[in-house]
Amino acid sequence: MPKDKKTLLSFWEDQMKQSHTSSNYFFRKSPSHYHMMLLVMSAYKEQTKSLIEGGVDIILVETVFDTLNCKAALFAIDQVFEENSQKLPLMISGTVTDASGRILSGQTVSAFWNSIRHAKPLTIGLNCALGAALMRPYAEELSRIADTNICIYPNAGLPNPMSDTGFDEKPHDTSELLKEFADSGFVNIAGGCCGTTPDHIKAIAEQLENIPPRIVPTQEVFTLSLIHI
Repeated sequence: MPKDKKTLLSFWEDQMKQSHTSSNYFFRKSPSHYHMMLLVMSAYKEQTKSLIEGGVDIILVETVFDTLNCKAALFAIDQVFEENSQKLPLMISGTVTDASGRILSGQTVSAFWNSIRHAKPLTIGLNCALGAALMRPYAEELSRIADTNICIYPNAGLPNPMSDTGFDEKPHDTSELLKEFADSGFVNIAGGCCGTTPDHIKAIAEQLENIPPRIVPTQEVFTLSLIHI
C-alpha cells in the first residue's frame, strides 16, 4: 500500500477494479468497504473545502462514535490542507455511548486517542452522550494520556423528553460538574452540547474563569489496546 496520501485513493480505486479477478483475498472479500470509504472521504473533502471557503478558523471533527469514519474525515481534511497549502487548527471530539467506556465502534478512550493522535490535533476531547457526571472517568483517562489540549463539552445530563430542553440539568448543575473537572486539572476548554443553553455556557464560563487550565504533559504516555479486526 502506498504511503503517499495523494496516491492512496487511486490505489484503492485500482484495487476495487481488480478485486473480482485478483487473488488478493482481502480485497475480493471486502470491495464494498473501499467503495464506502471513497464515498465517505469524498463527502468529507467537499465539506472541508466549503467550510474553508466560508472562512472558518478551526476544523472540528466531533461526536465521533466510529473511529474509521473519523479517520476518513482526517484523511480528507489533510488532503484539502495539502491542496490549499493552508493548514487550520484541528479539533477532535469522541463520544462515549454507555457505561462500558467505549465509543460505539468498540474502542476505549485510550484506543481511540492512539488511533487518531497522528493528526496532531489542537484538542482532543469528549462531547455529547452521557453528560458530565458519567463522563468524568473517561475525561480523566484522556487527560492522563493525551499530550495535547483537552476539550470537554457534555450534554446537560441524560435525555428526558419531559424536560423543557429535553435534558434535566440546569445551568448550575452542569457548570458545577465542569468546575470539578477543572479543579481536578482535566480540561483546557469546556463547554456544552445537547440540552445546554446560553445560560449553561454563561454559568460554565463564570465557574471556570479563575481556574488554571490543565497543564499539557510534555512526556508522551503510551498505552496498548488490542482490537480484533
